[in-house]
Amino acid sequence: MIGIVESWPRHLDPSRHAPGCSCPACRAVGMLAREALFEAAGATFAAEAATRGGPITLPGSFSGWSAPATLRELVAGRVDPAFRTPLRLYRIYRTRAQRPLYIGAAFGRMSSVHQRVSAHYRGTGIGVRDPRRSERYRLYLELRRHPDDIRVQHGAVTGTGRYPLDAKLLRAYEAALQVFERPRTALSGIHTFEELDHAEPS
Repeated sequence: MIGIVESWPRHLDPSRHAPGCSCPACRAVGMLAREALFEAAGATFAAEAATRGGPITLPGSFSGWSAPATLRELVAGRVDPAFRTPLRLYRIYRTRAQRPLYIGAAFGRMSSVHQRVSAHYRGTGIGVRDPRRSERYRLYLELRRHPDDIRVQHGAVTGTGRYPLDAKLLRAYEAALQVFERPRTALSGIHTFEELDHAEPS
């Protein structure tokens, strides 16, 4: 068996110092010990906080999609008040179609489903260089060509105590639903957490 032998410098040898000694050498040793414990605790916390491999479940819950409103009703504002509520998901589809046209999230400056879908219908944000290639333009054409055949639903996300509802959690559910339902149109746009923080409605 290999034995472990402590080798202290003479002036730091614990056997030469009484318990609670406050000499400069003992204070230095105590400081080093506290720093080592702090670093070890930080490393342990970081390892525990890191997400482990395996299936990931989003915090909170999704209400499911509401009863649909027609596109004309929505643009005219003749809809349930929930369509005007901030921080909602929405789903645009054509009747008798299995796949939705688009799944989006309403937050920030245009923080309601009514505002977002009305902007899609007006073509807000379509690029001027080559709009016919953009996904936003494709969605705009679908809404303009088939206004009587378009339906819109909204959905609510509920957060938890540790993870309250905000734009980041809403976008996470938006992305998950896009994976599940595979909408025909996907508007490009990458948001950092900082950008989403600034996008919170007041």
